Amino acid sequence: MAQHQRKHYRKRPHVRFTRLYGVLSVLVIVIAVVAGSIVFFRVSDVEVEGVSRYTPEEIEAASGIQEGDNLFLLNKFEIQDEIGAKLIYVDQVHIRRRLPSTIQVEVVECVPAAALEDKTTGTWWLVSTKGKLLEENTDPEGRMQIVGLSLVEPNLGEPMQVEDGQRIQKKAMEELLMAMSRREMLEQGRKIDLSSASMIKLWYADRLEVRLKLTADFDYQMRMLSTVMEDYVCNKWDEGDTGTLDVTMEDGLPHLIRNQE
Repeated sequence: MAQHQRKHYRKRPHVRFTRLYGVLSVLVIVIAVVAGSIVFFRVSDVEVEGVSRYTPEEIEAASGIQEGDNLFLLNKFEIQDEIGAKLIYVDQVHIRRRLPSTIQVEVVECVPAAALEDKTTGTWWLVSTKGKLLEENTDPEGRMQIVGLSLVEPNLGEPMQVEDGQRIQKKAMEELLMAMSRREMLEQGRKIDLSSASMIKLWYADRLEVRLKLTADFDYQMRMLSTVMEDYVCNKWDEGDTGTLDVTMEDGLPHLIRNQE
């Protein structure tokens, strides 16, 4: 028994050496791969996609990427933040590495949606569908106007802030703008009134005053509005007729009322 134990003990150094050799081999391979990546994979080309307001050169300059930078040592999250901070109309940035030497920059630009009134200064702010402040101007320039919100310390390029009691209205505004953008209805919007604590008033296409609940499913409501405009207002009403589309009633049904002359 003792002899068997001694033989077993003598095998342990060999087992430990084998394990150590395996670990060292893996470490050497990892070091070789990393060293090869640092030496060989250098940026020689930056491809920019998705821009219309900015040029690819402007995006590349804002990114800070230089020819010869290491492809794998670039921090893509820092690059995304840099581009977004320098170029106000940039909404999202996606960075991809394409071996052996290309960085792909995919940009999603902000959609200018409406002009928001700042009651304190009497100026107007151009806002995106997500509520980002894009430009400050004294004239809404024919864009859909948003009234009834009180801006708090507005800053160019930052999300709009409102008084605490108006956060529900702000959220509803952003969801409504997004729904209108998805259905390409922004250009027909004339005015959004958010002064009520329970209802939104939307003036649309110079034909309808649309009354919506603050908590409505705006994707569904905009689809319904599009159907009402096509099937009734445009096809069955006389040219120039106006009216009200009310979907705030207890029955949940749309009530279309044509104005009487």
